[in-house]
Amino acid sequence: MPRVTVLLPSYMPDCAYMLECLAGLDAQTFRDFEVLLVDESKPEMHEFLKSQLTSFPLRVLKPPQRLGVAGSLNYGIANSASEFIARHDIDDICDPERLAKQVAYLDANPQTSAVGSWTMKIGASSEKLGVRQFPSDPRDVRRQSAFWNPFCHSAMMLRRGFFETYGVYGKFENEDYELWLRALARGAVMVNLPEPLVLYRIETHVAKPRPRHWRELYKLRRSYLGWDHLPLRLASLALTGMAALTPPRLFDYIYWTFNRLR
Repeated sequence: MPRVTVLLPSYMPDCAYMLECLAGLDAQTFRDFEVLLVDESKPEMHEFLKSQLTSFPLRVLKPPQRLGVAGSLNYGIANSASEFIARHDIDDICDPERLAKQVAYLDANPQTSAVGSWTMKIGASSEKLGVRQFPSDPRDVRRQSAFWNPFCHSAMMLRRGFFETYGVYGKFENEDYELWLRALARGAVMVNLPEPLVLYRIETHVAKPRPRHWRELYKLRRSYLGWDHLPLRLASLALTGMAALTPPRLFDYIYWTFNRLR
């Protein structure tokens, strides 16, 4: 059994991006891993994914019914037995040292439940757009989680025990943020390595949030952060109103500009 399962959910992926993703995994210096691709694509794409030849074990599973992202991730977790689960997206690219450095960190820090990293933002043609930094100190992770998601989901590596202790993904639009808040509220130690180990394609990840996105963020923070974060709750409520009232083109421009600069 490999020490690491790289978990990739998929639905009708861009073939060029998918091949770049697999090439990044093929280049890993750490070799004791498998890739588990939970695919919900149409039959022709599913067969194309199954036909890919790789130097690492590649399993392509098709759930019996449409599950969505959170359900696909839970399906993959249930169908793996590795010590570590490395979350990744099929349109992102791993640095060759990603798995090696994250496994080494978790081996050296048994109290840490999960480790992410900074990311290098890339565009549609894989051009580099700049580094996005995330907090590396567990105390900063906890503080910043009150304001925004302190992790890049596709750069995370988690111990199997993380899911056994804190549960799996819930049915939320912000399924990763909800899980991090739930784990942090129960004392999980989570960190980021201060270097970009994933090339993160913002063109495919960044979508304009709908008002219900902001409403969900408000509910999550209300559930996990307590009354000492009342100002943040009010801010989330105000953002919900702003998202609903701002003209779509203006909101698009503001949101895309923020995500390119952040």
